[in-house]
Amino acid sequence: MRFRQSQGIKDTTDAAFQVAHSALETTENAAMNIVDATNQCR
Repeated sequence: MRFRQSQGIKDTTDAAFQVAHSALETTENAAMNIVDATNQCR
């Protein structure tokens, strides 16, 4: 029982990390697109 609870916590934590990581990558990509667009205006 304890192993299943630990595994569930690990899986939930891993899923939360993946969501946060994906959100950060999306934000980074958006920021880089803005930088690229700004540099093209010069």
